[in-house]
Amino acid sequence: IMKTLSHLRCNFTGLFSSGPQIIQGDLFIISNQVTLGISEEEIIDSLSKIGMELLNYENNAREKLYSIKKYEVEDEIFRSLGILQNARSISFDEFIRNLSMVRLGCSMDIIKINCKILNSLLVLLQHQHILNNYPGLVNIDEENQKRAEILRASLKL
Repeated sequence: IMKTLSHLRCNFTGLFSSGPQIIQGDLFIISNQVTLGISEEEIIDSLSKIGMELLNYENNAREKLYSIKKYEVEDEIFRSLGILQNARSISFDEFIRNLSMVRLGCSMDIIKINCKILNSLLVLLQHQHILNNYPGLVNIDEENQKRAEILRASLKL
């Protein structure tokens, strides 16, 4: 996918990346490399088409994976849900990894959770949001505990 996008003059990076090859959470940013000589409409049209192609590719890949490894996929999804619902402390990296699996389960109708809640948690549980909303936290351990507390309250079934 990355090679194809580079040929189409697009950048493809992870939303939460800690290096060029380390992408966390299966969330990506697609942007164009060329802006000179191209109208805004052409850029929007091009990125929209690429986005739709990626969406189709992702949906096909999900279906294929699920048809081949149904129980493994479901196991990963439910384990991730269990971690998010029961953790007493969770780092942002662990949260993103598990949230990604739960979002997969939500999008495939494997688990019945409101995807909007998951998407809002993606924003609310980032480092700076937690520090802004809970200014009394003094270290990363307290931040991780607060993240887990918010998750438990948000994901009660």
